[in-house]
Amino acid sequence: MRLSIWFALTTGILVFSVSTASVAVPIEVAFSGSIDSIDDPNGLLSGGVALGHSFSGSYLFDSEPVGAPSPSQPGQFFYTVSANSSISVAIGANSLSLGNSQGDLSISIADDRSPSPGQPVLDPFDFWGTAFLPDNGILPIVSFFDTSLARISDPTEYFVNTSLAGWDFGILRIVNSDSCFDACEVLLTGEIESLRVVQAIPEPRATILFSLGLAVVASRRR
Repeated sequence: MRLSIWFALTTGILVFSVSTASVAVPIEVAFSGSIDSIDDPNGLLSGGVALGHSFSGSYLFDSEPVGAPSPSQPGQFFYTVSANSSISVAIGANSLSLGNSQGDLSISIADDRSPSPGQPVLDPFDFWGTAFLPDNGILPIVSFFDTSLARISDPTEYFVNTSLAGWDFGILRIVNSDSCFDACEVLLTGEIESLRVVQAIPEPRATILFSLGLAVVASRRR
């Protein structure tokens, strides 16, 4: 009897402690689509890339950012993602993979912003490389845009984009500069046609709660 009481009290304390803790969840999102423009006069991309060809890739990041967001322009914030974050893209003979071991990846969330001067105002979400890849210095950028300006109301609220729902379109850009995405040196763009979660690792607290539940059931059977 005393053992049962002790177990119940211990379980209650653990459940309360775990349930109140905020734990980041690693999420992997796969995307695919087709190329709709190529502008590579210096041949930075390898062969096997042509209009209409398909591409595929994935990005991995946590449900929580690392630290507070950094303001960029009015209505836009940059978020540092965890060290285990990554992005990979396969396009013909090109295979790009960028990890975040040196802080080479960021997420930007904006409310009512224009991606470049003279372009329409949008609500954008970007997952992008902020440092050159080893081969030729090319960078992948995955972006989603809402022209109704309803998708994002507070860019300080970090979120994980895992679906095309609520966005008018998504695009993949391969660039060789981290300072001019739309006006210069955009080597390739493609429309993202599908987006899905391929891996969502359960939160540790959910696993602990499930294990405690099994333990309670087992103790009652004794």
